[in-house]
This record gives sequence, C-alpha cells and structure tokens, in this order.
Amino acid sequence: MAGTIALTAAMIASVFLYQRQEVQSIAFYGDNMQSEKTQAFMQFLAKYGKMYGTKSDLNSRFEIFSSTYDKI
Repeated sequence: MAGTIALTAAMIASVFLYQRQEVQSIAFYGDNMQSEKTQAFMQFLAKYGKMYGTKSDLNSRFEIFSSTYDKI
C-alpha cells in the first residue's frame, strides 16, 4: 500500500513539475502529508486511477474529498 501511495505522489509531482508549477503549494502536500485524511485521499487517487491536470483542480477535489471524509 505504501508503494502505491508513493507512486501516486510521484505521478502528481511529475505532472506539476512538467507544467512548471510549484508542487509545494498543493494544500495537502508537505508537513501534513502523514495525516489520516491525506493518506486516505492518496489511496483514493491510486485505487481509482485519478489524475488531475492542474493543482487548482487537485485542491478542489481534495476539498470535496475532505468534506465527505469528515461527514463519514
């Protein structure tokens, strides 16, 4: 499972680096990377093969996921 999360994170990072955008500005990326919610989101991305083209879209999807996660 950890390998899948690492692979997904690497894929996300490569998309943003390719687009020459700052990866550090992703809301859930960085010091908070070990939170339960962040790990659940990364697992969701990996499990369903989700990839988003912009960091804005990724952040938006994380906010939706986060809200639903809190409700559950």
